[in-house]
Amino acid sequence: MKVWQKASLIGVLLLILLLPMALFIYQVHHTPLAQRLFNWILPMSLNYTTDRNGVRLHVNTPYYVRESPRTFSTDYFLGEVLSLEATELKDDYTQIAINQSQKIAYRKGSSFKREPFTGPIDYERFGIKVNGIYFFGLDADGQINRLLTIEQALWEPVYIKADIFVAEVRSAEKVTRTEMGSVLFSYWPENGPPKEIRGFYVESNGRKKSWLVHFPEQNRNKTNHTRYFQAQSTPFTADIPLKILGIKTDGRYLLSVLPDGSAGFPRPELDALEDQRHIELWVADGQVYRATQTTFVVTGERWTFNNDKGEFDRQHGYDIENGRKVEWQQKFDRTVGQRGGEWVPPRPQDEQEN
Repeated sequence: MKVWQKASLIGVLLLILLLPMALFIYQVHHTPLAQRLFNWILPMSLNYTTDRNGVRLHVNTPYYVRESPRTFSTDYFLGEVLSLEATELKDDYTQIAINQSQKIAYRKGSSFKREPFTGPIDYERFGIKVNGIYFFGLDADGQINRLLTIEQALWEPVYIKADIFVAEVRSAEKVTRTEMGSVLFSYWPENGPPKEIRGFYVESNGRKKSWLVHFPEQNRNKTNHTRYFQAQSTPFTADIPLKILGIKTDGRYLLSVLPDGSAGFPRPELDALEDQRHIELWVADGQVYRATQTTFVVTGERWTFNNDKGEFDRQHGYDIENGRKVEWQQKFDRTVGQRGGEWVPPRPQDEQEN
């Protein structure tokens, strides 16, 4: 046997021995050293990330997934890649991508509610002649105005799903998005633990929450900065040059708002929702049908600090109540409560979020 073959065999045997040992140490002694050992050995044991059915995940490629409960590190994907058809059947979905280090680069997701739809569906206007499941988009007045693909439907705020068989609608449902958001991950380059976790979500009632969690490189203590918003919508009456913006087809668009208050180019929905302002534009028959500007107004902020053991320590912030700024601060008391401690003094917001 050649020398390089012997070295490869020895390396494989070492990984087989080290990985169970790292798992055991991590499970028994959940320490920063055990975490780093586990994170170091796991990538060495895998050339690439696969789901539990063996589907390979390529770098910087979006996948719709069902994630399994995470037992060890939350940085690596554990779960199953779903087809678009299987994803659409769920009341919530997650889309992920991995980076060059085989760690999760981002998670994006939505939640939906479903209800029967009994309104008319003029499917013939879209040239539908074959039995099947079809998806339709709605205009600003809630009327069906276009045919969608499955993936387009997943990113719509509302869509109609219809089962058409033998020239009639056998069943139909209205699917309304209730929540949408994304989480981005960045990592320290030397040893690979998380550096920042940045995310937000928006509810259908216009409430928005964003957060930024920062981890020092060598410690488990962290800071978490959370902001709360409420959406306010007003008509957008300035000119929107559709041709200059490259808008050629009817439908719904989200536009950026330029510093001078004019309309910018169309943006992906999650990018637009992350900003403080965006324009929702509806185009019909090549003309601006309706346009509104949404501004997310801050209603409060919170800073939470952990100690070097990774445990809650203290938090402070403010709330906007009836136009008045109310500041507050709290300390985490571990001597009370049945869950290992409570924020003292308690606040209604904390009870609801927990």
